[in-house]
Amino acid sequence: MKIIKLIPFILIIIGTVGLLFLEFLSGSKGDFSRILVLTFAVFNLLGLVILALARKNQ
Repeated sequence: MKIIKLIPFILIIIGTVGLLFLEFLSGSKGDFSRILVLTFAVFNLLGLVILALARKNQ
């Protein structure tokens, strides 16, 4: 049960670290970078939605 409570935070951390990595360490601007940015943004969004739903159901 604890792992289910950790999933939203893990998704938010992965998304945030990924976006920061792309912003500060990656200098390439291309289609692959856009795909990565969208992927990390989706991780953040999913984490927030799952967290909101979990808090609503308590």
